[in-house]
Order: sequence, then structure tokens, then C-alpha cells
Amino acid sequence: MVVEGIEFTCEDLEMITAVWKYNGRVCHPSESSRTYLKYVGEKLDRLNEYFPGVTYANNDRLIQKFQLASDNKKIVKLCSPGVLSVIDSMGRTTGEVGGQTKEEIPGSIYDPDSEAAMVLFSNEALRYRVVGTSGGAYELSVESTENGTSTLFQANDIPTAPGAVHEYQVDWNALSAGQQGVVLKVDAEGDGSFEQTIVTGPMLERPQISVNGLVSISSTRPAYDRRTGQFSVNVTITNKSSTVIGSPVWLVIDSVSSLWVMPVNTSGTTADGKPYFDLSGLLGDGKLDPAESVSLRVNFGNPSRLSFTFKSSVRGVVSP
Repeated sequence: MVVEGIEFTCEDLEMITAVWKYNGRVCHPSESSRTYLKYVGEKLDRLNEYFPGVTYANNDRLIQKFQLASDNKKIVKLCSPGVLSVIDSMGRTTGEVGGQTKEEIPGSIYDPDSEAAMVLFSNEALRYRVVGTSGGAYELSVESTENGTSTLFQANDIPTAPGAVHEYQVDWNALSAGQQGVVLKVDAEGDGSFEQTIVTGPMLERPQISVNGLVSISSTRPAYDRRTGQFSVNVTITNKSSTVIGSPVWLVIDSVSSLWVMPVNTSGTTADGKPYFDLSGLLGDGKLDPAESVSLRVNFGNPSRLSFTFKSSVRGVVSP
């Protein structure tokens, strides 16, 4: 690998990433942690100030290599509960997968103790995946530094559940221009199907997010109502977790098996275009407490009386 006319060997990358792993990663990013590699290079350059009479010859141009690495890197850090992985366009992974640490992306390293990863000299769009290990809320920071200019994305108090998959992708050019450059896809049940998409800017905090991993949803078979000419379904949602789910609490209709069947009298449409019913008014204190249930009747317009099924999810706000 050649960067600005300087050749980096595999040994160079291994040494630089090892130095970063030793002391350059923390849960909450600070200026000192962001520039740690450059700091090491500067210390080498001024070695005689700390050890009089001792200088570093720099025949391997290691000082410049530390500075270039500091100026061209991506660092992602997770504060539990969850496990972190970074995925490149070829499907190579750096992070924790299935209880094992992987470092497949060239110029990358993962530290399971601090739940942090670094990728050097990568200009491609990476995906940052968080898989929940227990109920609660996590924090995630992703920082991209290109040619010495850093752009930061921060996610705070993001609710999760065991097996829930949250996948982030960042358009750094859009983000640095003040636009909403972050896309978060949510698979609350870890079944391989993303039921929610959130688009945000440089900060995401306590979003209304799919909490299917924290609740159970049961429904009756669709029944035809001759009086209204509609089909009705009774839906019951129970908080099966120890986490309080706060308002707004929505039942979202993710999909219906027939294009000719659609829910009626909905409360509105989500930002990602799905009809929803607001349950907040059915909750006495505006919260769905552990073991608490709420029920509602959902009506579907179905003039041809077709057989149909539907998929739904629950979105709410979870306190840390």
C-alpha cells in the first residue's frame, strides 16, 4: 500500500494498529484519543527531549507513517449492551461475529475489551453493525478522518434487545455538509428482515425505534364485519421485557399480503412510508410497563373479501 508516496508494509500496518489498540481507544472520543497516532509520531520525532542524546533515525519513515495513519482512518466505538462489527463492500468483517473476533478488512483491528475498531486508509462505504446482547440502551460513535479532517457521528441511548440487529451506513460527504447522511436499518427480532429505516444527521438520540425484541404481538384471525364491510383483527401487545417502553408507542403495519387490502383509520404514516396506529392514548400513564398489555382493533379495507395476512411491528422510546 502506497499513501502520499510512502509505502506501508503489512508489518507497518500491524505495528500502527497494535499501538492504537494499546492506548488509542476509549468509549467516549476525545481530541487526545482521535490524534493518538499522530501524538506517537511526534514523540518519536522529539525523542531527544525525553531521552537526551537519543534520536530516532526514521530510516523507515515511521514518523510520517504514524501521522498519515492518524489523518486517514475510521474509528468506531460501542458502549454495550451489544457486539460490534464493521463490514466492507466485499463482505469482509472486522469485529465480533458469533463470539469470535475477526479482522478481515485490510488495515483494520478490533479490540473486544473496549468494543472498538479502526480501519486505516479506507475510502469505501463501510457498514457498522450492532447486535444486541441484552435489553437496554447503547452508545455508538463513528468517526471518519480524511486528510486530517474529522467528521463524527454519535448515537446515544439507542434501545436494543437480545439478537436485535442495527446496521448503520454513513455518507461522510453529506454529513460533513450538514445534511442527513446516516441511514440506520433496524431488524428488531434478528430474523434477517429490516423492518425500519431511520435517516438522521450527525447525532441520533433516543429515537422512536422498533422494539419487537421487547414485546410479543398476538392477533386474532381476520373477521368480516357485514355492518362496515371491513375485516377486523384484534391485536394485543405485551411488554415481555424488564424495560419500560415510553410514548409515542405505535403499532406499525409493515406489510400486507395483498395489494388490494389495506388498513383503514390509521393514525398516520411513518417516515419510511408505513401506516401506523398510535397506542399512546390507550396507555394510562403513557408507558407500556413490563408485563403490561394493550389491545386494539385494527380494521382492513378488503372489498373483494380476499384472504390475507399481515406483518406488524411496535415502535417506542426506551429510556436508558
